[in-house]
Amino acid sequence: MGPSLARGIKCASEAAGVPCRVMAVSRFSAPKVVEDLQRDGIETLA
Repeated sequence: MGPSLARGIKCASEAAGVPCRVMAVSRFSAPKVVEDLQRDGIETLA
């Protein structure tokens, strides 16, 4: 599972018109990944 899965879930929920809270949990070795996920509306927890 990775960032692309989280983005796919967020995109699918928006396309379906169903509000959905998407969270990504990881140690996030790359800070850019966290920034990109948050920019896409995905909550992050490290």
